[in-house]
Formats: sequence, structure tokens, C-alpha cells
Amino acid sequence: MNSYTQQLNESLEKILSKLNPQHHIRNDPSPLIQTVKNVESLFDKYSKSTPSQKDAYQVALKLLNGIKLDFRELDVVAGALSFPILEKNEICILETDFLSELLDKYLELLVDKNLRRLTWYALFISYLTAREDLARLNNKNSGFEKLRLFLQDSFHKLVLQNKNALKTKWEKQLDQNLEVLSKEPAAKFTPSILEGNLIPLNEFALELGIPVSSWFWKRLVLDTVVKATSLKEKEFKSVIELLIGLIKLVPFYRDEAIKTILEHYSEFDITEFHVKLRDYVIQPDVWKNPKLKNIGTAPLWDLVNEKTWKMVNSWVNERNLKVFFEILAARGNDDKGRLEFWSRYINQITTTRLVFSGQTLMSTDAEVMELLKSEDQAYARNIGKNNIDAFLMQIGKFVFVEFSVHGNGGYGYPITNIPFNFYAETYRGSTDYNDLKSGYYNNNYENIRIRHFEGWQSKLTDVLRSNGIYPDQPRSRALDLRIEITSEQENAISQLKNLLTPK
Repeated sequence: MNSYTQQLNESLEKILSKLNPQHHIRNDPSPLIQTVKNVESLFDKYSKSTPSQKDAYQVALKLLNGIKLDFRELDVVAGALSFPILEKNEICILETDFLSELLDKYLELLVDKNLRRLTWYALFISYLTAREDLARLNNKNSGFEKLRLFLQDSFHKLVLQNKNALKTKWEKQLDQNLEVLSKEPAAKFTPSILEGNLIPLNEFALELGIPVSSWFWKRLVLDTVVKATSLKEKEFKSVIELLIGLIKLVPFYRDEAIKTILEHYSEFDITEFHVKLRDYVIQPDVWKNPKLKNIGTAPLWDLVNEKTWKMVNSWVNERNLKVFFEILAARGNDDKGRLEFWSRYINQITTTRLVFSGQTLMSTDAEVMELLKSEDQAYARNIGKNNIDAFLMQIGKFVFVEFSVHGNGGYGYPITNIPFNFYAETYRGSTDYNDLKSGYYNNNYENIRIRHFEGWQSKLTDVLRSNGIYPDQPRSRALDLRIEITSEQENAISQLKNLLTPK
């Protein structure tokens, strides 16, 4: 009798000894019911017992040193196939030819009906704890794939051989969710996750004892993102914040997931931008502001196609335009319809640049602070007057400059003859020949001078038309899409976080 069986029998005897033999079970069966539950709990506990990692490591090292293992050591090493062995340059058994020899021996044991369920479960744990790079090698020659196929082919044979034995909870769960041994191991759970329902996954993960560090969780998040792209537009947009929450919890495939979400979004007929998606992806510690791609400091934007990059860049331009005129210029009551006017050309704004005054840099306004954070490395400072901000935008073949405070006209400079460095870190906001207001004294006929007197919109529209710049069609402004996360989605993220918290 092995030690696990002996412990189980001793525990069972202790439980049974506590029952009053004079108790009439027919009248009150609760003690017997509780006893059965306790026995089942102990049985499930022991059904997932594995040798100590220290012992398993030593046996794995012994195998890699070419020493033949005995019958008992075959059981011990089963859970150590994915252990990196320091003495062997951190390779694991899954990466060596020893794996095939081991699997052949386990197959012999299975055929002879001598493969223990504990040993099979240990092999399953080795499968779940394989390094992510090994788990992604879906070819017949990889050790991970050989192990997966062995587990897939042997499970029902093992269950059949033990059909008269008490079935463990992990066996029941695996029997119902054998997809975990397929080439799409997490795909079965993605539909329920997108609905905000983590109950099936919760039960599955807990009963099978899936480690927090397993590649399974990484694959689950990526597969859920991919599954979301099969939803209709409205449903897809409604789960984006859920997807962001999942990516934050398991960021291993973050960039691949973001790329998948953004490129799918760009396939829609864009009439609205997703505020939460924009604000997440442009964070300095995520993909950064898409404008920084032009100066080579946001290389992750190279992962997406040009159409997708332009889409998110337009979201940022739209936000900058709105914040500048609705908040910064509005501080001095100086919008003068500029937001409405320039919004008519929003689709043609290829890039924007904000120049912040000292007053703005010290602002405690939540929206301004968020703007400063997202524009990190992309904005410039006005070291001249402390209260004047500037907004630079390229439309067509011109760069236009607008200021936040009354009394400062706007300017349009041809991109072939901009008097200042568009990417300078500081400006003085002055009329110097190489500064933002140089057009005040510069009589270059190509420059456009904007004076916000009554009727300025009509006059400027004509000037722009004469330079080949026409208002957008058919819309003037994109719509902010603000979909609030549902309580079910928040609960799903919370439950997954709990699953991924080491106990």
C-alpha cells in the first residue's frame, strides 16, 4: 500500500470513528452526509499529491546525467519535465531526447495497466508549467507537442482502466473540458468570459490545480481577444474595456492583443472613437502617444498597419483639439468658435503638437493632468509668457498655430518653409524670426495670418479653399464612444484576479 492510500485510509477511519453507532441514520442522515463529503475532500486532495519539488529536481538531474531511473523514480520525475535544471544550462527534460524515452515507458505502463493516476496528473502539471516559448511550438517534433499528444491519447484509456474506482474531481473536469489538451487549450472558455461569466473557468482551474504561472492564463487572454473579433461591431466595442482589464492582469501577450484589437477596430466604418481604448493604449508605459512614431520614440506603433495608426492618431488629435479650446483657451474666455471651426477639418489633421505654459504644467485639473501624462515626450514648453499655451496642427501642406489667450492671432506656415523647429522642446511664443509668431512681421506671401475678428471663420474658409483645403465630408467631428463597463465584466475581472493571486 502506497503512503497516499495509507494516509487516506487512516483519515477515513478517524472520521468513521466519530460517528455514533447508535445514531439512527434514517432519522438524521447529516453525519453520514458530512462524512462522505469529508472523505471526498480527502480523496481529491490526495489525488493531486505530487512528490516534493526537491526530490523531483534531483531525479530529473539524474536522468539528464544519463542515469537509468527505477520504477519509483518514473513516478517522481513525471512532475519535473518542465523544471529548468541549473546544472544543465537551465534546459528541461521537455527539450531533450530523454522525453521520448520517458513517454515510451509511461505508455508501456499504461498498456500494462500500471500507470498510476497520480503519475498521469504529474505529467499534466508538467504540461501546464512548460515555458511559454516551448508551449507555442506546435510541431510534431517539439517535446511539448509530444507530451500534449500523449496526454490527449492516454486520458480516456486511463479513465477506462479505473472505471470501477472512485473518480476524482480533476478527472471529471478534464473529461468535460478535454480541449485543454488540444491545440486551442483555452478557446472553450472565451465565450463565457466575454459574457462576464467566469464560473466555468473558475471551477475548471480550481479542480485541475492550474498554476498561477501557467502559460494557460496567457493563452486564455489572447484567445479571448481573438474570439472578441468575431463579434458584431456593437458587441465588440462593448467588451473592449473587459479585454483591457484582462490584458492588464496578464500582460504577457499585451502587444499582440493590442494590435489585434486596434486593427479589428479600424475595419469598422469609423464614426466614433473609443475613449477608454485610446486612453489605455497611449499611456507612456504602454504604446505611448502615436505622434511619437514620427520621431522614433514609440516603436510599438510599427506593429500595426498605417490605417490603424492613423485612426488612433486622429483620436489623439481630436482629443487635443477639444482640450485645447474647451479648457485651455476657455480659461480666458477665448475660444471664439475656434473648436467648432477647426473640427470641420479634423479628418485632415495629420499631427498635432501642444505647447504648454508654466501655468498649465502646474494645473491640478484632472483632464489637463491626464493630457500632460498622455502627451509625455510629445509636448513642448512655452518659456516665454507664463500663461500662454499654443496648439500646432498640420493640415494639408500647412502647419497652423493657435494660441490660448485673447490678443494672439493665429498663423499658417507652409510645411516647406516653417520658420521654427516643429519638434523643438521649447518656444518663447514670440515674433522672433524662428518662433511661433514669426509670421507677424514676416511678409512671406505664402504665410496665412488669422485674426479672430467678427466673420473670421468665413474669411479663413475662403483662404483655406484657395490653398486646396476644404472642410471634411460628410461629418465634422468624431463622436466620443464612452461605454461603461458592466458589473458582470467587473466581476469577471475580479474573479480572474483572484484566480491569479498566489494562495
